[in-house]
This record gives sequence, structure tokens and C-alpha cells, in this order.
Amino acid sequence: MRPGRWLGALVAVAGLAGCSSQGPAQKPSGEAPGAQAPGAADGGLSAAPGQGLAPGESEHTEDTNGDGRPDVRIITRKVKGPDGADVERVVRRELDINYDGTFDVTKEYDVSHPAEEGEVLVREQVDSDLNGRPDTVTVYEKGLVVRQERDLDGDGRPDVWVHYVGGRQTLTERDTNGDGRADSWEYWKDGRVERIAEDKDGDGKPDETTLNPNVPHPPPAKGGGADGGT
Repeated sequence: MRPGRWLGALVAVAGLAGCSSQGPAQKPSGEAPGAQAPGAADGGLSAAPGQGLAPGESEHTEDTNGDGRPDVRIITRKVKGPDGADVERVVRRELDINYDGTFDVTKEYDVSHPAEEGEVLVREQVDSDLNGRPDTVTVYEKGLVVRQERDLDGDGRPDVWVHYVGGRQTLTERDTNGDGRADSWEYWKDGRVERIAEDKDGDGKPDETTLNPNVPHPPPAKGGGADGGT
């Protein structure tokens, strides 16, 4: 592996995310440290921001820079409170961050939590390059990031899947040849890449693993071969 590979792995960190409901390719057996494959219900791109309302939803907009066009769109829904009365809750917030008339960020909230807990963010969708098409998705559970995905080449499919456990990055999967399947797996611990596994022959399984020389590793077990050899 080229020496510069480790630098690239270290700088391409938590901002990586993706889009579409297609999940990553098969991960190396037993390798993923608590990673969870994305599901259609909470991952992937939904309809573009600024679309119509679902039944029971209402909206109001704000023009924060005074140019005559809304740059904040807040969608609410009435849900039953603990006393049985209807309570208006925010289910989605859309933002136009560059004031061009197109919403670039969509934040989705879980309204099943009690209102006194405030807004509970569960999903964020971002058009990071401001080309009018969402390319980044971040999924949250209990206030912590659990997964990020990103479409790097704009083909509507994720190229990178980043997994988190307890809010800490543990695994980054990459599709380096554009076939929709992960072929590179970076294993993270304490904010650093420990090792990188690569699928060289395209069968969805790692053929080569490289250890990061800049982090300590336990010594290999003696008699590593099945017959007791090395």
C-alpha cells in the first residue's frame, strides 16, 4: 500500500456520508466492530427538499435575509400529547443556506418522544456541493451519529459508508471502482485508522490487509498456521 494512503484515510473522516437506499457490500466476516448495515427506513435519499406535504402536515416559512424568498421551511404535524390533546410538533426543517431559492439541508425529527424533550434529530440530508441534488445523509440515534453516507461522484449511489458506535467512528467502507459495492474497509479506534482491508479481485471479500505502522498492534500469535507452522 502506498505510504500516502494513511494520510488520505486520516483526513477523510467524519464528514463522509452518502445517499440512496442501497447498502454497502458484504463486509469481511467478523470484522465490523459493531457496524450496522443501513436500512431503507432510515438511510438513503428521500424526495428532494421543498416537495409537497404529507397528510396531516402543515408548514410555515421564514425569509431571514429579506430578499423576498423563503430560506427556512418548517413542517409540523399534530400529535397526541400525554393528556390526549393535540400538540403541534416539528417533523422537518428545511434550510436554504446560500439563498438561491433552493433548500439545501433537510433535518428530520422524531415526534414520538415527549414534547418536553425538545426536538430529537434522527436524520439530516445535505446538498453539500449546492448543485440542487442531495448527496449526504447522516442518521442519528439518541442524539449520536450512527451512520453517514455520501455520494461522491453524483451518480445517486453512495460511495462511502461511515459507521459509528457510541458516537465514535469505527468503520469506513469505500466503493473505489464505482460498482456500488464496498471494496475497501478502514477500521478505526480512538480516532485513528488501525488497519485497511482491500478486495483486489472483486468478490466482495478482503484479499489484503495492511496495518497502520503508526499505531501499536499486538504481536502475532505463535504457530499461526493450521498445522502449527508460521
